[in-house]
Amino acid sequence: LRVESYLCVPLSVRQHLIGSMTLATRRGGRRYTPEDVAIAEVLARRVALAIDNSRLYCAEQQERARAQQAAAAAEEARAQAEAASRRLAFLAEADFLLFETLDFRTRLQRLARHAVPAIAEICVVDLLDEDEQLQRIAVAHADPSREALFFEQTRRFPPIPDLLGPLADTWRSGRPQLLSELEPSLVERYARNREHLRLLRQIGIFRSMIIVPLKLRDRTLGALSLGRISGPAYQQADLELAEELARRAALAIDNARLYQTAQEAVRLRDMLFSVAAHELRTPITSLLGQAQLLERRAAREGHLSERDRRSTAVIAAQAQRLSTMINSLLDIARLEQGGLQLDVAPLDLSDLARRVVEEIQPTAERHTLLFETRAAPLMIVGDALRLEQVLQNLVSNALKYSPAGGAVRVTVEQRDGLARVSVADEGIGIPADALPNLFQRFFRAGNAESQTIGGMGLGLYVVKEIVSLHGGTVAVESSEGRGSTFSICLPLPPSQTPP
Repeated sequence: LRVESYLCVPLSVRQHLIGSMTLATRRGGRRYTPEDVAIAEVLARRVALAIDNSRLYCAEQQERARAQQAAAAAEEARAQAEAASRRLAFLAEADFLLFETLDFRTRLQRLARHAVPAIAEICVVDLLDEDEQLQRIAVAHADPSREALFFEQTRRFPPIPDLLGPLADTWRSGRPQLLSELEPSLVERYARNREHLRLLRQIGIFRSMIIVPLKLRDRTLGALSLGRISGPAYQQADLELAEELARRAALAIDNARLYQTAQEAVRLRDMLFSVAAHELRTPITSLLGQAQLLERRAAREGHLSERDRRSTAVIAAQAQRLSTMINSLLDIARLEQGGLQLDVAPLDLSDLARRVVEEIQPTAERHTLLFETRAAPLMIVGDALRLEQVLQNLVSNALKYSPAGGAVRVTVEQRDGLARVSVADEGIGIPADALPNLFQRFFRAGNAESQTIGGMGLGLYVVKEIVSLHGGTVAVESSEGRGSTFSICLPLPPSQTPP
């Protein structure tokens, strides 16, 4: 290109060079003059301003786009946080419902009602029975009046594995299914006849469905089905929530079944105790009676040697011990079955405690048995025979757990509007960590075991239950190596209760 004249002017904005503008004429053309330079400078200023405005506009648009993206991201994050919060709240409430009761059918029905309408319009829980047949356990519908239709169609058209479709696939394979979009005609494929189809349509045609197995330790217990009739289609996040819900439901079912099994084992054990105790009671009573008769005859006639008298005394003592154990087992069986009835009548608690002390006194060879009453008479309403059993147990324990001897003090008093009997000894005491469990069945403190002091751990449990049946309380204060004090408090008749 042959140039006759050449003109170049800067493009500047706010004293910043942003480019240049070049003008040229061909050979033989006109030559630029100072006036042309002035015009070019004016034009350059306008071009520079236009370029600057364009750049500012683009920057503004980019900033606006970034702000919109940030706002959208913040909105999405907020929505995700709210969804996560709702998810956690939903699962927390489900946990409460699943573990509020030990009846798993009630648990699952509450769970189904919790799922509707939170995450479904229809929720169904099916469990496999021992014959691997599905049993419909729980149903919830957004329209409660239609729930009965579920059970009606189940009753009239029991599930047949080959006709269960996706549900059968789930419990056979143990894999969840997300059926986001269901064809309305699908229901016709699984309907047995027109009446069945009518019921299914009355219940509602699923638009979207999730079926998740109830699994525990690689074993399928059943299935949890969620359906939407008119709501949005289920997505992957909904499937993950349903799987977590099913996992918790399966754990609750397993816990309930384990509890039922344990309760049945306890019931059988108690029945065994009761039967065994009843069967042993007659021969032990006969043995004890004959041993005591032999002791009295020997004392009267003097025909037994000292060695034989000691043997007879051992037989009588051990028979008495067995009789006490059997009676304790029978009492426990009655308590567990609610069959321990009280024969209540007015009685003098102070006189009853005195009689118990006097009866036990001859057997306390190495102990000083002391009795003190600060309220005589002290009238209450109770079962004299059962309260005598309580006092005998406490006093006998005080003697047994004081192998070195010492004083055992029985005190009767009226305190804080209650009748109170305390039994204090100077024996081996009770370790602090054993005190919370002391009144449980078959519990024995470690120091009693280590010192080979016999017992079954039943007496204090029976004491507590009998006192509770009287509306009273039993308490213990003890320090290991320094003795123990057991106290029972019983209500006074209204006429003796201080104002």
